[in-house]
Amino acid sequence: MILSACLHYGPQGRALKEADRLGPGDIAYFDYVHEKVTLQLGKPRDWGLYQVHTLYLPMSIKTGVKQEGYNLFYYLPKGQGPFPAVVILPITRGDYYTQNFAIYLAERGYACLRFESTKNFTDDSHKTLESAEQILKHYVIDVRRGIDWLIAQKEVDPHRLGIMGISLGALVASVVMEVDPRIKAGAFLLGGADLAGILDTSEENSLIKFRQRVINHEGLDPQKFRDTATRVLRTVDPLGYAAQLDSSRILMINGYFDQVIRREYATSFWEASGRPELVFIPTGHYSAGLLLAYARAKTVAHFQKSLH
Repeated sequence: MILSACLHYGPQGRALKEADRLGPGDIAYFDYVHEKVTLQLGKPRDWGLYQVHTLYLPMSIKTGVKQEGYNLFYYLPKGQGPFPAVVILPITRGDYYTQNFAIYLAERGYACLRFESTKNFTDDSHKTLESAEQILKHYVIDVRRGIDWLIAQKEVDPHRLGIMGISLGALVASVVMEVDPRIKAGAFLLGGADLAGILDTSEENSLIKFRQRVINHEGLDPQKFRDTATRVLRTVDPLGYAAQLDSSRILMINGYFDQVIRREYATSFWEASGRPELVFIPTGHYSAGLLLAYARAKTVAHFQKSLH
């Protein structure tokens, strides 16, 4: 009964994109020195159909927050590869859902590189839009460094690489796919575009606190905050690079009643990226977890279609 209330938009070809009016994004902004990334694999844990290794990826640059690197988890299916692989990016706080997706994918023959949640936006020292822009920029770069490591593994097929993310992870994953041609398919859950609008209207507690810290620190009124956020965050906004995407290789799942990333920001990305497949589920942001099983099955079906 719940699923019967879903709104489904299949791929519909390219529309006039917001990105076209913004001007083309310069993907060179996310360039970095490609060096061999050597990560020490932790002792694997055996879970029957797959093994899980723990890794640590140092950040590419100091960003002013407490974090110095990323905890990673490498899920390796048993059997003979090479396997298709999926990079998985988490929500702002918590790893239950991305861990669940990684297990589901690994059991079905996908190698997965899962990033652990960093909690950056809950760091009280994080008080400026410029720091948010730098955190997001280098998050994208560091995910690409993780991809460098992933495709160097002999058991991974570098030509069948996907990415998925949830909430904040979906925002970052969409930029990674936009600027890195190695990514052949993307699944973006509870994501969108127009970062200034998302920050200005979100009812997520950590983003409300960040918004207020910026307003207090910079002495901004609400309209000035929106205008400043639009200018500062433009370089890391998925809208600016959406013209790079192939809409046939994208899946979007969003909550119709989402008050964290509102429906208008999901449709902004949908329009800008060429109207890919989009499903609006009849939930909010947090209650979307009630349809986890549906989202998992839909995501795996998308990767099976796009990476095989």
